[in-house]
Amino acid sequence: MKTIKLVLMLYLFSFTVFGKNDSLFHTVSQRFDKYQLLVPIEKIYVHQDRTQYAAGEKIWFKVYLSSSNDKQASSKVVYVELIDGKNQRVIVSKWKLVNGLASGSIQLPDTLPRGLYQLRSYTQWMQNFDQEGFFKREIRITSQYVDSLETELDSVPPCQITFFPEGGNLITGIPSKVAFLITDQQGKGLDASGVIMDSEGNEVRRFQTIHQGHGFFYFQPDSGKRYTAYLDGLTLSKDLPHVNLNGIVLEAKKLNGKLRITLRHNIDTKGFQSPIHYRFIRRA
Repeated sequence: MKTIKLVLMLYLFSFTVFGKNDSLFHTVSQRFDKYQLLVPIEKIYVHQDRTQYAAGEKIWFKVYLSSSNDKQASSKVVYVELIDGKNQRVIVSKWKLVNGLASGSIQLPDTLPRGLYQLRSYTQWMQNFDQEGFFKREIRITSQYVDSLETELDSVPPCQITFFPEGGNLITGIPSKVAFLITDQQGKGLDASGVIMDSEGNEVRRFQTIHQGHGFFYFQPDSGKRYTAYLDGLTLSKDLPHVNLNGIVLEAKKLNGKLRITLRHNIDTKGFQSPIHYRFIRRA
C-alpha cells in the first residue's frame, strides 16, 4: 500500500522538481486527469433483506458498486464475507459484477453460534487501500449454539465515523481538509455534530455534517499528538488517522470555473533545483 502511494505521488508530482517552463499548466492538467484514471475510488453499498437471521437461513443481498471514475467500472468481481466476534472469516463468497451490480445469497450453517457478526464487502482494487473503505454492517444471528464471546446487541455502536484526509494523510504542521462520513447501523448517512479533542484533552475544533452524513473540516495537526472525534449526545468516539511527521498535502478546489490545486509540504528541499511547492490554476 505504501509503495502504491509513493509511486502515484512521484508520477503525479515529478514535474514539480524540474518544471520551469511554459507548458507547466498543461502538464499538471494532463497528469491530474491521468491520476484520476489510474486511481479510481470505489465505493460499495450492500442492501439486505433484513439485519437479523437464524442459523440455517440465507442472507439475501444486492451489491451496488460506484466509482469516482465515470469512464470505466474498474472491478468486475465483488467479495462478500461474514466475520464473527473473534474477527475470523466464517463465510467467504465471490460474485460477478455486471454494470456495477451483483445479487446473491449466503447460506448460514445450522451450527453457527448465536451472537453479533459483521457482513463485509469489498473489491480486489479496494484492498490496495485502508479497510475503512470496505462496506461493513453488524447483523444479529440467533442459534441454539452459544458463543462464549457473544456481545450484547446494546453494545453495538449506534453509528460509525470514517475520515478521509484530502491527499491521503495528515502531516504535522500543515493545514489539511478532512472529509468525513457518519452512518447509522444500517449504513445510511446520519446527520450529527461533534468535537475534535487532542491527546491532552484540549478542544481543537467542532464539526457538523452538511448533508446525509457527509461533511468536512480543516485543521492543523501538531507533532506527537493524537486526535479523537466525539459526537454530541453519544458515547461514541473515533480516532483520526495517524499524523505523519513529514510529507505533502494536496488540495483540489473548484473556484470561479477554475480548478485550483495546492501542494503544501514540510520536506527539507535543500539541494533541489526548484521548489516543490507550487499553486496551479486550470480552466474547467
